[in-house]
Amino acid sequence: MLALTVSGVGVRVVVELGRH
Repeated sequence: MLALTVSGVGVRVVVELGRH
């Protein structure tokens, strides 16, 4: 559960940085 949450957050950050 926790691992999935951390991975999801990491992917979200990468996507946000990619947009900018």
